[in-house]
Amino acid sequence: PSSSPSLDNAMFLKNISVVTELLEEGWIATFELTIDNINPNAAGTKYYLKGSKVKVQYNYGKKKKKKNLTVDADGTCKFTTPFLHGSSIPKKGIATVDLEVLKITNKESTWKPGIFDKVGLTKIAWDPGYVSDSPSESA
Repeated sequence: PSSSPSLDNAMFLKNISVVTELLEEGWIATFELTIDNINPNAAGTKYYLKGSKVKVQYNYGKKKKKKNLTVDADGTCKFTTPFLHGSSIPKKGIATVDLEVLKITNKESTWKPGIFDKVGLTKIAWDPGYVSDSPSESA
């Protein structure tokens, strides 16, 4: 690939979505990332989204971890966090997970952060079970 992306052939981040799931005393977050090429006919018949790599970093509490994801033929890849203690649990609770896209690689195309991306490179997931400590006023 050339060193600089062009309108003829460049990768971009199309979307990041997140779904959270409430579990007993905790939660998990599943992030789905979608990538694409700026030119739908890029690199002719040799071009495939499948097999592209996305490197992400996710932060929760005081932990920072990196993960390598492989893209499917439709341009998506998913990542589910490990079990996270609910934010109401003292000292262990996690209120948010921050996901950041660090790198997208494809054999035929280049990616430069922020050049053609349709969304920001970060996404935050919130504990779906977060509630205040105030008692309910309903009778």
